[in-house]
This record gives sequence, structure tokens and C-alpha cells, in this order.
Amino acid sequence: RRFLSRHPDCALINAYGPTEITVWASCHRVTGAEPDWGVPIGRPIPHTRACILDDRGNPVPWGVEGELCLGGPGVAAGYQGAPELTAAHFRDGPSGQGGRIYRTGDRVRLDNQGRMHFVGRRDFQVKIRGFRVEPGESAAAMSGLEGVEHAAVLALDGANGQKELVGFFKPDPGPAPPAARAIRAALDDGTLDPDRLERWQKLKREDRYNSETIAEARARDKGFGKMV
Repeated sequence: RRFLSRHPDCALINAYGPTEITVWASCHRVTGAEPDWGVPIGRPIPHTRACILDDRGNPVPWGVEGELCLGGPGVAAGYQGAPELTAAHFRDGPSGQGGRIYRTGDRVRLDNQGRMHFVGRRDFQVKIRGFRVEPGESAAAMSGLEGVEHAAVLALDGANGQKELVGFFKPDPGPAPPAARAIRAALDDGTLDPDRLERWQKLKREDRYNSETIAEARARDKGFGKMV
């Protein structure tokens, strides 16, 4: 709203699209009258097909959340050298709609004007500084290190207001936990290196994907030992 008030002669477009659809899939011209809870990602652009599907691959009713799947000539052939990943994300479209579609992993819903609204992810993928990352990959690498019982990697709000990856680990019982430099060295194989590492003796395996639980515990538990 501030942008539109300061630049009334400019058009502000909210464009959405993953790389796999090459590259825009929908857009919405921002008017300033959007609801406070979010700007729509709009309607599909020409020659792009959007369908919102449930977990069984069936279209959902209006207003119900589902996974956004995209079709059209921009859909990529797949991921080079990764047939299993390709099979998981690229599939045939719903019966009657035809064509190949890409499963974005983004959960959306339609409003009463037929505009799509982004709700969240169906997995644990996050975006850090413009890059899509899987925190679970770093957590799995950390959990496989000697001296680490289990680990979690979450995207949390940093001091500058931007999301950053924070790695938590519970050390195995022993005289000394692994040093931060040893963990970072082990993650130097292409797995994303967390921005910060914190040791937490009370980290539970069942809480490793629960950012709210860990964030609350960080605020009250002195068992955290920050490692820079």
C-alpha cells in the first residue's frame, strides 16, 4: 500500500512460478484492496494450466486447500540424472484435464474471485535468501556424525528479520560433544551449512520438525549452548 501511494502511476505485479514451469505461472496486479492476511498469487497466465489437488490427486472444491499443480508448454522434462525425484514431482494430470503436470509442493486455495492464495508447503522445504532448501538434508548429515545422537535444522527468524538456518543437535553421552568446526567440515560435502549451530541436551527426536516447540524451548531453556 505504501508503494502504491508513493508511486500511483506504477503497476505492482505479484508474480508466482517455480523454475520447473519456466518460470512464471500466475500473477496478480496489486491494488491495495487485498486482505491483510496476504496478497494473492493470482490466476494462471495464458497457456498455463493450474489445478489444485488433494492428497489423492483429485481436484478440491472452491475454498479448500490443496497442492498446486501446473501444466502447459513450460513444464520441464524433469530433473537431470534424478529419475526418482522426477517421478515424484512430474505426473499425468487429473482425468479429463490431460497433459503432464508439475507438483509444486505449494498449498494454495481459491478465493471467491477465482484468485489463488499461497497457504504454505506440503513438505519441510523453505526459502533462504531466495534459494529453496531442504533442512532435512543437513539434519540427516549431522545425525550421521560420530558423537551426535540426533539433530534438527530449522528456518528461524534471525536478528535482521530474515530467515536463517539454525542447526540443533543432541550429543551422544560422552566426555565431549563434537566441535562446531567438525560438524561444519562434515557438512562441506554439498549439504547446506546451517548459519548457526546450537547444542541442546534435551532435544527430542519427535520435536526435530517442530519449529514452535524448539523456539519456545530456546527462550526458556538454559540447556542450549550456542556454537558460533
